[in-house]
Amino acid sequence: MRIKKQTGFTIVELLIVIVVIGILAAITIVAYNGVQQRANNTARISAASQVIKLIESYKVVNNAYPATISACLTVDNICTSWNGTVSTTDNTALVNALGAVGRLPDDVPRQSGSLYGLMYNYRSNMTYNGNERHVLLMYWLEGGAQDCNAQNIVVQVPAYADNPDPWAPSTTGYTSTSGDRTTCYAAL
Repeated sequence: MRIKKQTGFTIVELLIVIVVIGILAAITIVAYNGVQQRANNTARISAASQVIKLIESYKVVNNAYPATISACLTVDNICTSWNGTVSTTDNTALVNALGAVGRLPDDVPRQSGSLYGLMYNYRSNMTYNGNERHVLLMYWLEGGAQDCNAQNIVVQVPAYADNPDPWAPSTTGYTSTSGDRTTCYAAL
């Protein structure tokens, strides 16, 4: 009589396989989130670059910036102001004015949380580096300490008698960072 040998996996082998699958799944999720964040930030930076060129083109044609105090620079009017308040300002006049010289981005990837979009802020008395700058373009990136990839990224410094200029050039490539968010203010 022949004894048939039972074959199969032991419980230890099954546990090892489950642990390996779990590790691979965790690596995949982390890698995917990083790719998604970079793609969203690239889209936001591209939209900001497009808007900066559009604003500068408007200035060349009209010899001034649009005097809209504060409004979203997206067709869908979805953004927040610097303090995270959802913009309810009607952006029709600004969109139409800039639309006369070019096209605004159709979509800027929306972020969870309180700061998202492209925000135009006109300031008649703003200076930067000793020169008049009348526009702040504000946008936000996912992740801490991300490079805004734009010229004239500024940081706010305290204004006092011997330094009335509250804006200084950023030495880091971004305005500020907090946890998983990077703030970008470009002075135009």
